[in-house]
Amino acid sequence: MNTRFYSEIENSFTSSRLSVYKQDGADNLTCLARYLYNIEVCKSLYSSLNIFEVTFRNAIDKVLCTVAGADNWYDILTLDSTSMKNISDAKHKIQKKGKPVTHNRIVSELTFGFWTSLLTPRYSQASF
Repeated sequence: MNTRFYSEIENSFTSSRLSVYKQDGADNLTCLARYLYNIEVCKSLYSSLNIFEVTFRNAIDKVLCTVAGADNWYDILTLDSTSMKNISDAKHKIQKKGKPVTHNRIVSELTFGFWTSLLTPRYSQASF
């Protein structure tokens, strides 16, 4: 493989990003092949991860709606400041798009990280 070509790629991706593919002493061509293979593996998992994320957040949302007795649980339940900021950011993002702020839009705008944070120890004593 042309070393200049690899150097340009390494310059774009950074050597630290590519180094994981060279840990066993692989040559530049093998490194790039592994990197491209990893991209393909990630692409193949995307649909499954998307379905999981939507199902996961909707299941949590259903429980929180039941606990709060309303679909605007995010305005009713006691959440920490980080979660409240995430909800506020989601509402602002929806407004910036010129769309009405609805329950379904808020739920879909919140990140996977938001939903998983609801299952962390900081919420272990929460009513939900």
